[in-house]
Amino acid sequence: MRFNFKDYRKKSSRKLPFIHKQLVFISLILALLGAPILVILDPINIFSNFFNIFNLDLSIANLLKASGLLFILLLNVVFPYSWCNRLCPLAGFQHLIVDAKRLFKTRKNKQNISFSRDRRYLILGLIGVGLGLTFRKISKFVRGTVLRPPGALPEYQFKTVCARCGNCIKACPTNIIQSSFDLNDPVGILTPKLNFSQSYCLPDCSLCGNVCPSGAITTFTIEQKKQLFIGTAQIDMNKCLLTDNKECDRCKFYCEYDAIEIKNSDSDFSDYPQVITDLCVGCGACKIACPTEAVEINPIS
Repeated sequence: MRFNFKDYRKKSSRKLPFIHKQLVFISLILALLGAPILVILDPINIFSNFFNIFNLDLSIANLLKASGLLFILLLNVVFPYSWCNRLCPLAGFQHLIVDAKRLFKTRKNKQNISFSRDRRYLILGLIGVGLGLTFRKISKFVRGTVLRPPGALPEYQFKTVCARCGNCIKACPTNIIQSSFDLNDPVGILTPKLNFSQSYCLPDCSLCGNVCPSGAITTFTIEQKKQLFIGTAQIDMNKCLLTDNKECDRCKFYCEYDAIEIKNSDSDFSDYPQVITDLCVGCGACKIACPTEAVEINPIS
């Protein structure tokens, strides 16, 4: 007996339940509690994230983002039309609107369109509330250990509001924004973080705030950026050339916020750099400029 792949696809597609309406209900509850599930599952968002791997950055985070589109394509090969017709919350939201319109127009078919009286939606609503509250609680307890882009919301809010779309990563001209993949912080996986190993945050750039669709990174002007604190520079005096009686002022020279000054020690008459924390926004310029890698940028606790 020959294997008929078309018949198999038809039969297999019927095995999947229609749960897209239930998923959109849970997603809306989670969205009200700060978790933008609908945005994360947006087909345009999933499609866009797939092309991050073509930036030659084959990190685990980018591969995980790219797997979304691959999963949908593979799912539709095995179960035809399953994503749009049975699973996608956004499609379910559209179907709910159509059902509501039909219910409003005619009251003769209430028995066929009874989603408003279905007890399952009450149960799903409670599940959504429980998941959302748990998500927020975990976000508050996990302390931030990474640097976020300027204008980012407070850490626990940022993790729930961020859509993981990658727009800020693509827009950053110095490529310092990367996707986080810290298993110790599962709530923050795939959220953008800053990496100052190769470059720093330009004082005259506000692109990350302009392209963020969810508001996780608020829009800001160049003037406002002077008050957006990413972190604070910390200098290891054991590595600083000045404390070794060698001339160097690169950290002060490259700081465009005048947040570093050279002080003179009264004890041994040597010079040393001092960070003015009220002015330091943590842009990372001093870290990149330091020839001995004596500077680290610590996140704001």
